[in-house]
Amino acid sequence: MKMMILAFFFFLMVLSSTSSPLPPPPPSLSDGLSLELIPPHSPKSPFYHSNLVNPLVSPYKQGVVVKIGIGTIDIEDDVAYKSYLLVFDTGSDLIWIQCEECKIQDENHRCYPQKEEPFPDSKSRTYQPLPSSYPLCKYGRSDEKGRCIYTVKYKTGSINSTGVLSSETFRFLSTSSPSGTEKVREIVFGCGYKNYDDDRNDGDAYQIAGIFGMSPGPLSFLSQYKGKKFSYCMVPRHVKNPPPTYLRFASEVKPLTRFQTVDLLMTKATKSLFILQLEDLGVNGKRLRIDRRRLGNQQLVVDSGSTNSLMLNGAHEKLVSKLDSILITATGDFKKDVVTFEDQICYKRMRKPQGFTANIPSVNYYFKGGAHLDLPPQNVFVQKLKRNTEWFCFNIFPDQQMNLLGAYQQADFKFIFDIKKNKLQFGPENCAQNS
Repeated sequence: MKMMILAFFFFLMVLSSTSSPLPPPPPSLSDGLSLELIPPHSPKSPFYHSNLVNPLVSPYKQGVVVKIGIGTIDIEDDVAYKSYLLVFDTGSDLIWIQCEECKIQDENHRCYPQKEEPFPDSKSRTYQPLPSSYPLCKYGRSDEKGRCIYTVKYKTGSINSTGVLSSETFRFLSTSSPSGTEKVREIVFGCGYKNYDDDRNDGDAYQIAGIFGMSPGPLSFLSQYKGKKFSYCMVPRHVKNPPPTYLRFASEVKPLTRFQTVDLLMTKATKSLFILQLEDLGVNGKRLRIDRRRLGNQQLVVDSGSTNSLMLNGAHEKLVSKLDSILITATGDFKKDVVTFEDQICYKRMRKPQGFTANIPSVNYYFKGGAHLDLPPQNVFVQKLKRNTEWFCFNIFPDQQMNLLGAYQQADFKFIFDIKKNKLQFGPENCAQNS
């Protein structure tokens, strides 16, 4: 779910399914569209586990997915399409899924195991491979058939895909359409024939088939769809059986009552990512006055496809030092534990479990222009329980390359991206009740 950017991010999740009858295309009444987002702790998710609330049982490297329909397949006297779940990823732009060509058995083709068959593109009459001369073919590669060849790699290195840049008809279950289904023609996507996902953990039952790219890059669904404004609101992991939340576009976006606004940094070098200008960090509402060199280029990537957040090593060190001074020195209630949980800084409570008490700190991000994102303790730490012992593990990880705001930290905040104005609005929200 650390995912990256067309060269960065991760945890893609796609559920293939059976063929579905094709409803008549709905009338286009507006530029609005609302798609259900499925969190990993929902019973609808392929990653759902009844013990997901206990991170000692189920890993947190799982993402939020969105259901798509793809293709136009004639079956006897009926027409159908294939359905899949893809990871919703604002950290990369290409939409891609595994396609049937990956089943060719040679060194240039590879499928990772998944429950249902890869997309049968040869059976769809609306499928079209795109030539290397196509304007959105930015990869500079073609095969012997003249097809545009793409390759995408993500930050973890465990996920990557190579395939043919193609176009196809997509269908979405939508609350904004009278028929309940919205059809969008000629969406450019990657039809993957050499794919790797080493994060899978359930073999042939694996239900992950690709990524739903939503960055501002030219190949994303956002850039191809008519609505240039969208919102989402993620339900926290502790909410059991979470209700539906929605990825909303254009006229379907519901305004926030309490919000702050920050500029999206849209330069030539950053135009494929949602980047905010980061000026400082804080703990419990008090600025740390971090030397800006520790923040690198002071850029913070907003990435829904990454489960956890990243922070440059220097800034992370300063932040952890402050957390130590509060949890260990000031309260005396905790002991630092860097052994029990691999690659994660945890604080072990020296008394019986008490949950998120008032002495567990919050963390603040301060942006250029005065806006600040105030993360409550539940968005900063993961509570872990084992027998009668309680840990609070810091869920922001050090990194050598970048600062990144992941999905865990975004829970119970609504984000509204306005691409035309290059603005991001955000504010606290009960996402289980109002997304």
